[in-house]
Amino acid sequence: ALKINKSLQNLNLRWNNIGPQGGIAIGDALQRNNTLTILNLQDNNLGDNGAVAIGTAIRNNKNCALVTLNLRLNRIGDKGAIALRNAIQKNSTLQDLKLFLNDIDPALRDDIDALLRRNR
Repeated sequence: ALKINKSLQNLNLRWNNIGPQGGIAIGDALQRNNTLTILNLQDNNLGDNGAVAIGTAIRNNKNCALVTLNLRLNRIGDKGAIALRNAIQKNSTLQDLKLFLNDIDPALRDDIDALLRRNR
């Protein structure tokens, strides 16, 4: 549905335990979506694979409209965070990325925060 969505702007899927495969599916949908501005995926056990898929989608979709992305409590490590950082380097719309309660190196979090400040 997200692939062909023309109107949905806010999607809340927190606490659904969609896991890495769900994250990969959402990443696939985000490759083509240009209307979603808020996406809440808090506490879904996405892991690095889900985060990489989402980051890749944000990086590759030049029309990505996401402004807020909540990835709290998703077992994301540095591999996933690097993909998200790389996405933010190319994407100027994402302004708020919540990564609390993941296992990300503090220096990498600082890099991500600096890029997000640039987008605000």
